Amino acid sequence: MTRAEAKKQLKELGDLYKELPWKIGDVYLHLESRFGEKLPGLAMELGLSEYQLYDFVRMSQLWPQDSRIYNVPWSYYRDAGGDVEVAKRLLDAAVRNGWSRDQVRSARKQLKERMDENG
Repeated sequence: MTRAEAKKQLKELGDLYKELPWKIGDVYLHLESRFGEKLPGLAMELGLSEYQLYDFVRMSQLWPQDSRIYNVPWSYYRDAGGDVEVAKRLLDAAVRNGWSRDQVRSARKQLKERMDENG
């Protein structure tokens, strides 16, 4: 394998890695909706914790494929929170301002505090 081929393969693997949480969540939801299947033991078979699998599925439910319009990693969607309208505002700001994940989490916390204060 040449250096260029190796770099290309690493890039492809990196891209696949970034998509993996979405793909796992999407396929699980497909099985559940199409065949009514719950898949006990799947997390262990995939080498994931139950929490990780739950998180992948939950995020795919909150953000169907056609609503994943932000060019940010999956983890940013998760860190933006479960309220999709609030998350959209945070993700817009993250893209516009080049925020890190820590900045997304911090902004979510501040926004939540303001919302709690305003009732």
